[in-house]
Amino acid sequence: QMCIRDRGISFGDGNLYIINGTDYVFAVNSETKELKWSKKLANITISNPIYDSGKVYITTLDNKLYVLD
Repeated sequence: QMCIRDRGISFGDGNLYIINGTDYVFAVNSETKELKWSKKLANITISNPIYDSGKVYITTLDNKLYVLD
């Protein structure tokens, strides 16, 4: 049985990187709350976003790894 995470947040470079159980990822400035960008992925996210060295890593239900910068 598969466990699907429905939401998650990561922090890096002054931004919050957010998934909310859909196929979208959002980057929000942590101080101003301004939406920096959003990205529609090919499937539903199943992992918390991970921020490292200017990139955001996310895995989707179809076992694809996305690297966003």
